[in-house]
Amino acid sequence: MKRLGTVLHVIHNGELIVQCNGMMKDTWLNAVVLSEDLKRLGKVVDIFGPVSRPYCSIKPFKGSKPRMHELKERMIYIK
Repeated sequence: MKRLGTVLHVIHNGELIVQCNGMMKDTWLNAVVLSEDLKRLGKVVDIFGPVSRPYCSIKPFKGSKPRMHELKERMIYIK
């Protein structure tokens, strides 16, 4: 398990915008994202922004949308 980054925004459809901790890899697309308590949240669907400090978009799994607003400014992880 690796640190992905900090949740910056929760979009109305439940998607998360995350500021990543370091350089992202293309292989992280579609990777499973976990919360601090190891619950599956969703998957990485897009990587954008500067190479040195990118952002990514997380699409939630069904059933995890209600919990997304609790994640703002918290660290999330990638499996």
